[in-house]
Amino acid sequence: MVIESNTDIKVAMEFNGWLNRNTIDEITIKIPMDSTEREQLQKKLLRLFNDCGCTWGTVAFFISFILYLLSYAYLIDFSFSLIGKSFLVGIVCAVIAKLVALLVSYIQLKNELCALEKRIRMISILNNK
Repeated sequence: MVIESNTDIKVAMEFNGWLNRNTIDEITIKIPMDSTEREQLQKKLLRLFNDCGCTWGTVAFFISFILYLLSYAYLIDFSFSLIGKSFLVGIVCAVIAKLVALLVSYIQLKNELCALEKRIRMISILNNK
């Protein structure tokens, strides 16, 4: 994906979705800016576009699984049904965390693209003077 105009930003915004986001292999920004800033922004946009929420989901699964298992293991006798219930609690928490992570990255990506759109607009205004 190449971003050098507001039209490209609009296309990028169409690719941004909460639950159905397309995978992007590479982002190239071709507007006047510092090379370090450009690299950082390209990496950030690529990370946000390709975010799947798996990190948050994994962490939520393990924390909720272990906490549920340990909290009830002291109250009742240890059993395989407790492991099953802990697993189900972990799955539910993982799904919720994944959805929240996708929502957060969707909002962050939208904000970054809007900021880049404003920057492109400002550059075009300054170039027309």
